[in-house]
Amino acid sequence: MSDSATVNRATRVLSRVSPQLPADAALREELREHRRISPAEQRAIVRAVYAYYRWFGWLDERISLQKRLAHALSLQNRFDRDPASVKAEALAARALPAWVADEVTFTPDYLRQLQREPALWIRVQNEYRAALPRALGDCAPGPAPATHACRFTGTKDLFKTDEFHQGLFEIQDLGSQLVGHACAPQPGETWWDACCGEGGKALHLADLMQNKGLIWATDRSARRLDRLRLRAKRARVFNYRL
Repeated sequence: MSDSATVNRATRVLSRVSPQLPADAALREELREHRRISPAEQRAIVRAVYAYYRWFGWLDERISLQKRLAHALSLQNRFDRDPASVKAEALAARALPAWVADEVTFTPDYLRQLQREPALWIRVQNEYRAALPRALGDCAPGPAPATHACRFTGTKDLFKTDEFHQGLFEIQDLGSQLVGHACAPQPGETWWDACCGEGGKALHLADLMQNKGLIWATDRSARRLDRLRLRAKRARVFNYRL
């Protein structure tokens, strides 16, 4: 897909975003409507959409959405080549809400980390911790205590792998996985995921609890709870109530 085609598709996604349709849902809808585009093309669209939000503070609202997106991609490419090209003072002023600076002091390294594209982490079901990374390839183990975490550096579409459809792993960022280990739930206990979204942390709790005990999972979005049902079925999790 050409750069202009990527910008056009990503612009269409951004134009659909609203309080009722967040960016991740708008992306899913766009990619679902255009299933024939390749995984590489899909990644380019996703990258463009999130670059727009990552560099939102630098964009001129007086110009068209398409031009703003192109500018965001230009900023992201320049930053990727040389993170020092953007001063820490500019990051502190533009990459964060104004109120944050009054509450927290961030180091230049932390501020630059905010502008980097995130690593892709997966959470492996406990019983497959040894076998799955070898089967997928391109996996590096996560830091303790996230013993179920692997950083994936390959290019294959994980959603299309047999291992994903068999429920052997979930795509879940490292910070979310650390929440489960901080909770340290025990088999037989009762836990409440009060704002569960699509259930990533609830499913992790279930795995740590060996599917024993009870997890209450609540969210104001019925669409997200429907996604949780599908994910739980795939992962063979049954000790939860919505």
